[in-house]
This record gives sequence, C-alpha cells and structure tokens, in this order.
Amino acid sequence: MKRFDEKGMMIIPNPIKEEAVKAEKVLVVKEVYCPRGHNLVSGRAIFGKYPGILLKVKKGNATGFVALSPNS
Repeated sequence: MKRFDEKGMMIIPNPIKEEAVKAEKVLVVKEVYCPRGHNLVSGRAIFGKYPGILLKVKKGNATGFVALSPNS
C-alpha cells in the first residue's frame, strides 16, 4: 500500500468499516510519544471521557493545534 500520493500527501485509509462499527470493545490509546519523547496525549482535548492526542502544526508563519480522538 502506498503511504503518499503523487502530491506528497499522506494517504490515510478509511477506518470506518462495518466490522469496526459492530465491535463491542473499543481500543483507547493512552500513551503516544513524539520522537523527542514528549507525551502527545493531552487533557486539553477531551473526547467523551478520554484525553485526546494533541499535535502542534505549522505552515509558513501560521501555527495551530490538531486534536485527534484517542479511540477507534
């Protein structure tokens, strides 16, 4: 499977599948670390009762944050 398209954008497969929707158990990510060892799970982004994964992003002079749900 290709990781990047012809424009250099990362290809992210669609995680929503019929089997996943019917699943009774939920996988929750509790720890995620950047290459420098910082924990990316943050209480600043809450999804339900779980802290989310918070990423700081930058494009040119603009910076911001992207919050990801910790559960699938």
